[in-house]
Amino acid sequence: MTSTTTSLPSISANFFDVLMLIDRSENLSVRRRQDLASAVRTVARVFGRDPAQIPCRSDVLARRLAEVPYLAHGLSKGRWANIRSLVNAALDLVQPMMPGRHQEPLSPAWEKLMLQSDDNNSLRRRVSKAVHWLSARKVEPDQVTQEHLNEFLEALRQTSLAKDPEAAWRNYAYGWNRAITRISGWPPVAITVQNRRPVQSLPWSAFPSSFKEDVDGYLAHVMGCDLLGEGPVRPVKQITADTWNFHLRYFASALVHRGHDPSTIRTLADLTAIDRFKEGLRFFIEKNDGKSSSYIHAFAALMKAIAQHWVKVDDEHLKEMIDIASRLAPARRGMTRKNRDRVRQFEDRNVAVALVTLPDKLMRIADAVGAASRKAAILAQKAVAIELLLMAPMRISNLAAIDLDVHLVRHRRSGAVHLVIDPEIDEVKNDEPLDFPLPAETVVLIDRYVDTYRPLLVRDPTNRALFPNSTNGSKGRSLLGKQISETVFKYIGVKMNPHLFRHVAAKLFLDQTPGGYGVVQRVLAHRSADTTTRFYTGFETAAAVRHFDDVVLSLRHGDRP
Repeated sequence: MTSTTTSLPSISANFFDVLMLIDRSENLSVRRRQDLASAVRTVARVFGRDPAQIPCRSDVLARRLAEVPYLAHGLSKGRWANIRSLVNAALDLVQPMMPGRHQEPLSPAWEKLMLQSDDNNSLRRRVSKAVHWLSARKVEPDQVTQEHLNEFLEALRQTSLAKDPEAAWRNYAYGWNRAITRISGWPPVAITVQNRRPVQSLPWSAFPSSFKEDVDGYLAHVMGCDLLGEGPVRPVKQITADTWNFHLRYFASALVHRGHDPSTIRTLADLTAIDRFKEGLRFFIEKNDGKSSSYIHAFAALMKAIAQHWVKVDDEHLKEMIDIASRLAPARRGMTRKNRDRVRQFEDRNVAVALVTLPDKLMRIADAVGAASRKAAILAQKAVAIELLLMAPMRISNLAAIDLDVHLVRHRRSGAVHLVIDPEIDEVKNDEPLDFPLPAETVVLIDRYVDTYRPLLVRDPTNRALFPNSTNGSKGRSLLGKQISETVFKYIGVKMNPHLFRHVAAKLFLDQTPGGYGVVQRVLAHRSADTTTRFYTGFETAAAVRHFDDVVLSLRHGDRP
């Protein structure tokens, strides 16, 4: 796009400057100027910033735009795509931008090659932008060099609003390299894409088999698999054992990254030697910018426990490990600052209402999409998952594993439905049984999903999982949790993982009932009241102050003697 105005240096330009350039541009129609200005102002509103506070840096803008929950701002998918395209065009007044769609026709040589890809739409889509970019710069197929492709990559990074330039580059590279083998006459310049990140955790096969055998023996010991053996007083759950299994492999891998030969890691004793204990922890501390964390402290605590109860090191050795683990312990216990900041968003009543009404909204959207649609079934499934997290705050592992016949107990006479999770048959933290009587509207939502939408997601009729997977079991907790998080962000603009629902539930209750920690303790199945107060002290302060002020104000404005 050209303009009679002089472009501003992109390093200092901001959205206000763009609006001024749009207003002064003589090469744009009145309607085009209105559309561009409206798109720029809309993005500023969505960002919650004055236009003068938003720099025209395409790399920063691309990340911000990709994270915008446009539905939460009342924008449709099509409208948001149009806004992004218009903003891209507006930024072209400040610096040359890679267009979202190339309008210029391809050169005859490139058109001839692209015609050979007509039978493969996926391949054509992958290479289209790179081909148009080269053609627009008069680079013909027989002239392409590695330098041209590197320039295209830099253009992606610096002059495009691609959501993820590196991911887009990998996509183009895959299509380009495939075209070399599929299309006669394609430029024979292969693209090499570096691995996104180095492998951190090595496979078990990288270590001697004796190491895996020792780890398996230890985990069987702490799980109390041998009822007649000398196992721990409180055996750990399978989910905990699985986590430790990964942590031990990861810790051994950390030693390899620090220069140790994997063949020298034969048993757990090789991890708990003081020098290796320090070396492994140093790997994680350096990854965390030289600071400790609860995650790093968990590594230290696990290694200390193994040294004490499995390897059985001497007292001096154990004392040194205890001292190191103590120094790595987080300064503060309870909810993290990040979670507190996210929970604090629900001080806004509109945000709280948006969350608690989201399940009904999702179900209505599913009904509008159509009962015979798999897309609608997934929406209905998310609606039920979020509803249960609101009304029965549980951990994601318990939510994902709900069985229609085992966990949803219906009383014949009253018609009441209870969600029951028994620690004797289920993995429940603290071994505390969970029994949630479900509200009538929650039961209606579940029944609607089970009767109308769930059959579209089940392949095997014997599968009784509330949230079925594609085979004959329950949907994985990671996938279900990701879908819940993405849906909440998409529709109400709040970042929260499934576990945060427990914190939000406590906050919403304490807002209405300041000091009601006993109820929160029972609902969240905390074994100790100290856990509840440590996590949630302070959240009800604002509500308590409002109650306090109401009393004072009622005296001030009430009957005076």
